[in-house]
Amino acid sequence: MGVTLSEKWFEEVFKGAKKEFPKEFNPEICKSYEIEFLENEPRKVAISKTRYAGVIEIHVNGERRSLFISRQYLGQKIVELQKKHRKLMGIRIKLHLLPKVKKYYEYEIEEIDD
Repeated sequence: MGVTLSEKWFEEVFKGAKKEFPKEFNPEICKSYEIEFLENEPRKVAISKTRYAGVIEIHVNGERRSLFISRQYLGQKIVELQKKHRKLMGIRIKLHLLPKVKKYYEYEIEEIDD
């Protein structure tokens, strides 16, 4: 099934993105969350004309959400997990967003073992 004319702009602007994905997950500063990855790896999506981010579906607080990975520090932590396990689907982590240091946010990520 091909892309219809009305969907073509979406495909060009948001290459790799699903047409429908869960609401964005926005962690609060100094709060911890238990997250389970629902996909094997993030997809690359355009967030502006010149910037891209990864997005991956997660399960948090009993809901499906989209985790946008636009901060390098968070991306590095997720890549480390992916290298360790060769996939992300099913992996559970505890994510804690720390206050800004200089102009960057930092994240504490701890893998949750079953």
